[in-house]
Amino acid sequence: MAAAYSTMAPQIYIHIGLHKTATRFLQRSVFAHLDRKAFNHNPQPLTDLLYRHLRNPDDQSLKQRFDDACASVLQQDTRKLLISLPDISGDMYNSHDNAWQNLELIKTKFTQARILYFVRNQADWLLSAYRQSIQKGVFGPLEVFLNFYDGDFKPKTAQRRGGMRNVDARGLKLWAIYQAYAEAYGADNVYLIRYEDFRANRDAVVRCLAEWLQVPSIPVHRDGKTRHNRSFSALAIRLFCGGRTPPKSPPKAADRLSAWQKTYSPVRLLRNLRRVFIRKVFDRIIYKDWDLLARNGMRETLERHYQDENKLIAQAARQCAVSQQEKT
Repeated sequence: MAAAYSTMAPQIYIHIGLHKTATRFLQRSVFAHLDRKAFNHNPQPLTDLLYRHLRNPDDQSLKQRFDDACASVLQQDTRKLLISLPDISGDMYNSHDNAWQNLELIKTKFTQARILYFVRNQADWLLSAYRQSIQKGVFGPLEVFLNFYDGDFKPKTAQRRGGMRNVDARGLKLWAIYQAYAEAYGADNVYLIRYEDFRANRDAVVRCLAEWLQVPSIPVHRDGKTRHNRSFSALAIRLFCGGRTPPKSPPKAADRLSAWQKTYSPVRLLRNLRRVFIRKVFDRIIYKDWDLLARNGMRETLERHYQDENKLIAQAARQCAVSQQEKT
């Protein structure tokens, strides 16, 4: 049985995601500038081994190496340990279905911890995930990514459709993930923060992060790198990324591209050239955006589907916001 470590010394803070919720800003502009004498932020090789272990949970050799890395950090470094890895909350393209398996791994290794969990309006999150998928993978319409056909969202039945990653748009489990961590670590130790609150009042959320980390304040280092993470515009997606015409039926299920196809396929190379053109030329000259979910009432359908869950999320997330307002 894998060893479990008490977090009495050092204290442990784990940021579990989600993806697409200001993670890059938090890592580069906030966590990276904490006092290094007090915090051990994403130490290597522990963080790298954790990332690989989450993706390969049955690899016994990897388990042992990760366990050894945990022992080294927790027994030899008395600083507060801060891990920021959005993959802990699960696979973003598979409804975070492995979130519970990941929680079991985290709980086994870190018996006590304070958890940071960022969530986002599901419709907006899905749209952001689609934009990331076409920036890194195969182009195609939003409807294929969301499995939206015949006026409704369908279950996901293949990892890729027409070469595209796709998701079960009705299958997000953001509230259930929070409940699982609250049960495992105690609700007082799980900070649920909405990305929308971060966008509306960044300074207030940073103060909330200081409360989570149990420090008086947190320095924020703003640089140009955080601005470089802009998605393709809706106009660019429509003109260059296959986003113009939604299909009437699901494209053929497709296998994962081989290593050769990823590197040398002429189609892949052409797609990469289009990405460079969009990012470096087109979107810098004209960045015209609109809500891609407005087509065929997709946003309204998603908002109705998740409305009850979002009420619960708002109630749990508001606790942190209220405490900060009272202090200021």
